[in-house]
Amino acid sequence: MRMSRTIIDSIPRLGKVCALVFFATLLNGCGNELGLEDLEQFINKARMKKGTVSPLPVFKKLETFTYSAAEERDPFRNWQIEDVADLDAPVSQNGLRPDARRPREQLEQFPLDALKLRGTLSFNDTRWALIEAPDRIVYKVRSGNYLGKNYGKITDIGVNTLMLNEIVSDGLGGWQNREATLSVDDE
Repeated sequence: MRMSRTIIDSIPRLGKVCALVFFATLLNGCGNELGLEDLEQFINKARMKKGTVSPLPVFKKLETFTYSAAEERDPFRNWQIEDVADLDAPVSQNGLRPDARRPREQLEQFPLDALKLRGTLSFNDTRWALIEAPDRIVYKVRSGNYLGKNYGKITDIGVNTLMLNEIVSDGLGGWQNREATLSVDDE
């Protein structure tokens, strides 16, 4: 019984709230007299103006170019020392030329001066060299492996040295041998 009595008592309060919301909405609808005349004038002026669009610019017709040298080296590819072997350059008088068909080894992607000989080891009459690359990985190589960008083939591994034979361009379309050495660095 007590609950039904509180509902009845709250009805007049609910009616007051509804009436207040109704009058607030009614007053809000009278917003046209709240000083918006200047905004309406601006909108009317903007609607009355007839704008002109400037003509489109005239573009010059460019001459087209067709690349017809399909047999030549791709001009958009970076030139690298490997590309020299692919060219049909004359073989030098000594007949020396790098083998372009040989698969490249992992250490041939680094220049020789970026590689460091960290040590050597022997196992079953085979001497191995430990080479650290710029990527901080240590590689194990032996005689006959290749390293460096100039087709360097390892010819001998000593206790603290590594000898290799590089094939470099002589600048005249031919090739020449160049010996190089890596030594263990004391850092």
